[in-house]
Amino acid sequence: MKCLQYLTAPSFDRPWEKATLRHYLNVTTISRPQNSGRELVLILAYLVATVFFGALLAPLLFKAGTAAADMIEQFRLLEHRPLAWLHKVASESGFQRYFNRAVLIAALLGLWPLLRMLKMQRKDFGLIKDPFPAQHLILGFMLAAGLLLQLGLGLATADVFEPKRHLDLGGALKQAAITAACVAVLEEVLFRGVLTGLLLRSLSASKTLITIAVLFAVLHFLKPPHDLAIARDSVGLGTGFWLVGVIFKTFTDTSLLLAEFGTLLMVGLLLGYARLRTGALWLPIGLHAGWVFGVFAFRGVFTGARGVKAGEHLPWIGDNLKTGILPLTVLALTGAFLIGWQRSRAPRAS
Repeated sequence: MKCLQYLTAPSFDRPWEKATLRHYLNVTTISRPQNSGRELVLILAYLVATVFFGALLAPLLFKAGTAAADMIEQFRLLEHRPLAWLHKVASESGFQRYFNRAVLIAALLGLWPLLRMLKMQRKDFGLIKDPFPAQHLILGFMLAAGLLLQLGLGLATADVFEPKRHLDLGGALKQAAITAACVAVLEEVLFRGVLTGLLLRSLSASKTLITIAVLFAVLHFLKPPHDLAIARDSVGLGTGFWLVGVIFKTFTDTSLLLAEFGTLLMVGLLLGYARLRTGALWLPIGLHAGWVFGVFAFRGVFTGARGVKAGEHLPWIGDNLKTGILPLTVLALTGAFLIGWQRSRAPRAS
């Protein structure tokens, strides 16, 4: 724990870093509220309610999306580019994707009543104004995406992955960029903004870092299997709850647990570290966007060779760039660079 406190402690000697020091001193010496147990219970209830209402909403969202796609096709509106894009997304997305979006919607809608019950205001989140938002955003994106895509290109050169036969490079990169921007902003506001701010009221900075990282890894690990086929006509009001049971069964797959959960945990730790070190969300948003862009861009351009699909290269690499020892090693290198860069910005305060 002392090691984590050392890593998250800011080093500064420059005037513009004094706010970061004040932020760190605030989150590490903040007086804990008397009802900290109540706050933790409310956060746990919020997470359970998010999954429940997400499972309830998913079939409705799926029905609405597929109905909209049918109407666009029926009224011959595909010549309009925005509607054509909506038709493609709505018709080609499986129920699993609708489920993910439904859970995210439930999480966002539940934040307001949670914050009201906890009587939290903006100043309670422990965030400061980043003096270099663009620098941190670009640095995080380039560092995360650059190292991850280098790994992917190396694996493609070794014939572990191969280019897709029907390749739309522009479309793949555009889709990856849109997904990266949306996911990074929404999830960082939720995890490193709201939930981190909530836990800092009850826990120390190092304990908050570990707790949010584990929570982040668990929630991302509990995603529907991408190869699970759910027929459109079989989707009913209870399909979301059935899918929740399928998702929790993934914890029984020890090989997948070791290969992917460790990577997700490392991602959560690095994003939390970036948030605590800078006192702002720009650097974690850049890192998160870079990793998401790297994963989706590579998946849009390359596909696993026969050995990858059969799992022959596990535990080194799975069927994507977020599963296996090699992606975990790249994340460790990213973290080492990030920590070295942060701590070399100025001598430690005496």
